[in-house]
Amino acid sequence: GGYYTPTIGGDGTIYAGGRGSSLFSIASDGTENWSFEANERLHSPAIGLDGTLYSTSEDGYLYAIGDTITYSETNVNFSFDLSCYHEIFEYYSGGYTPYIKGSWDNFNSSIPMTDEDEDYIWTASESLPAGEYTFYVFATGPTHYFTLLAPVGSECDYYHDDPYGNWGFEINDSTVDVLNLPTYSPNSCGECSTNEYFYLTHDGNERFYIVHLPDGYEDLNEDVPLILNLHAYSKYALYQQLMTGMEYWSDM
Repeated sequence: GGYYTPTIGGDGTIYAGGRGSSLFSIASDGTENWSFEANERLHSPAIGLDGTLYSTSEDGYLYAIGDTITYSETNVNFSFDLSCYHEIFEYYSGGYTPYIKGSWDNFNSSIPMTDEDEDYIWTASESLPAGEYTFYVFATGPTHYFTLLAPVGSECDYYHDDPYGNWGFEINDSTVDVLNLPTYSPNSCGECSTNEYFYLTHDGNERFYIVHLPDGYEDLNEDVPLILNLHAYSKYALYQQLMTGMEYWSDM
């Protein structure tokens, strides 16, 4: 069942939306003529004098839909650099695969990424209609799940006014058939940050530390600030690193 009242055309055709973002054209005998997929849920359509359907959507767009549905999609290519995180991800998870979640389906599905060159730069593709989208990446393995975000409030955080560090892009009438997004990496708007990892054992307990040396502090012959970023109980250093975006802000 749908949330909005169906619209009935002069020939008895029923135009109805579902619980998702689809609009269906159903003949008077109950057979489906066609369906149209929007970015978000469509409201009850109005029928113009020429038979065109007009429907607003929760994505903020007004859709004009004819009986012959013709709309194009853009193949979006994603690229994500995990070269500086590979070692530590393997340490924590025992093998991992990154995935993409996006606003094109309310972050419901997960697109797996692949690394055919084994250079730890993972890629994925998705065909999408015109619209404005945000996305994030997560990596998961047998023992751990890592959420990988853009630094909140940074220039690559698509919406600066919300508390989420998501990357984003827009597909419009001027977008070509293929959209190659920049190569992103966790907590960075550019190249993957380089960190040093240390393992210390005390009283039989192994402790893990991450040390990041910001840009401009290569010469350690002088005193430099030392900032400690501590995590709460039950969490761990990598979780704190990914959640705070400490590399990006320390490099500013």
